[in-house]
Amino acid sequence: KPKEEQKEITCNLFSEPNFEKPYVDYNFLDALFKAMIQNDYRALPTQCSQSIMKGLFQNWKSFFASLKDYKKNPNKYDGMPRIPKYIRSSEKEILYTNQDCIIKNGRFLKFPKTKLQLNIGKLGFTEGKLKQVRVIPKYNEYVVELVIDVPSEQQMIEENARYMSIDLGIDNLATIVTNTGIKPVLVKGKHIKSINQYYNKMKSHFTSILRNGKQTNEGPFTSKRIEKLHQKRYLKIKDVFHKVSH
Repeated sequence: KPKEEQKEITCNLFSEPNFEKPYVDYNFLDALFKAMIQNDYRALPTQCSQSIMKGLFQNWKSFFASLKDYKKNPNKYDGMPRIPKYIRSSEKEILYTNQDCIIKNGRFLKFPKTKLQLNIGKLGFTEGKLKQVRVIPKYNEYVVELVIDVPSEQQMIEENARYMSIDLGIDNLATIVTNTGIKPVLVKGKHIKSINQYYNKMKSHFTSILRNGKQTNEGPFTSKRIEKLHQKRYLKIKDVFHKVSH
């Protein structure tokens, strides 16, 4: 085909912004960043970058859909939907697919673009197919979550007329009763309330020191001391729920 016709066909692969869709689509931006060798976009594995961009486009689509619905039904909303904002933190969760990460010898998790491997042997991984790996920054640490597809057969549970009822609350964290004659169990929630009260008090104190003399849009918005407080609360509550569940 003539070169002019080939160029026209190539351009038609991407839709132009219009009134109904006032922004370029994902395919256009993905191709543009690859062609211009955009440093940030190329720094990560291809599927990671594409996943992040797809999430960004989904946020904007949700915004435009909410804005359109707001104009028709403003009573459903507390206020006008706002555009997606930049993330204040310097770190964000990242998702790897099974094309980026692999498990070697059923023991070591290998990440792309590095020779470092994570020993996951203690997890007892023996079977199943790795689907995703999520790396989540949390309290100055990194949490690695593995999504594994493990084949299993659904087992039918025979009816035995034994039932348990669990009522969750605040003052009483959990009230558990059964129809088997076992003595009901009452788990008080005062320990959780005490942890939260201390957390709220100290967070307010540290935040007031951090934000003293600053405007609403001025940083910083967190500190190592506040992050440590978050972590301390998280671990305490996790410990309480773990003990209650056992």
